[in-house]
Amino acid sequence: MNNNLLNLQQEAINENTSPKRLEELANIPEVAHLVAQNVNSSPKTLTQLAENSSENILKALVVHPSTATKILIKLGDKFPEELVKNPIVISLEQLATDSVDYVSYTTRNQLKYRKDNSYE
Repeated sequence: MNNNLLNLQQEAINENTSPKRLEELANIPEVAHLVAQNVNSSPKTLTQLAENSSENILKALVVHPSTATKILIKLGDKFPEELVKNPIVISLEQLATDSVDYVSYTTRNQLKYRKDNSYE
């Protein structure tokens, strides 16, 4: 691994890296998945990363608390186990009601499971 890539990786995982710099790093395929995991990544950057087809990036987005709700709902079907690990899902438990049509059956069941088992 060359030093330049190592430096970019370290910058991408550093929680002190600015959101603006993380947005720039998100355009580098070798470090985009690390940007998706960084708590300092902006919702704008996370939304841009959601257009990516990399499974590692998409999984990281589902767990990231700043990912837009519409993206969480969309990706929740593909990664339901990761979805319930997202700390923001606690406030999304209301989506587990049967009256919400735009949340898929799979996502709704994962949310219900989390809600039903959160006090064990």
